[in-house]
Amino acid sequence: LYFDDHSPGRTLGYLADGLTEELIDQLAQVSALRVVSRNGVKPFRDRAVPFDSVVRALGVGSVVEGSVQRSAGRTRVTVQLVDGATGMH
Repeated sequence: LYFDDHSPGRTLGYLADGLTEELIDQLAQVSALRVVSRNGVKPFRDRAVPFDSVVRALGVGSVVEGSVQRSAGRTRVTVQLVDGATGMH
């Protein structure tokens, strides 16, 4: 999924988008993985959709989600792998 921008004024949206698209590209190069394209996940960008609905719509077993935020002059990136069936990180 597209990373969330948690920065004040949502000023890191460009970074969140860029990281998301690069991660999708890099994961897609792993032949053992089936990765949903950025166009496949775009409909869920900036929408409040329940997690189980996203999993069902995309037909996936796992979801990578993340966020970017700025704190004390530093940029923090958080990335999590979430099991689609249980919602466990």
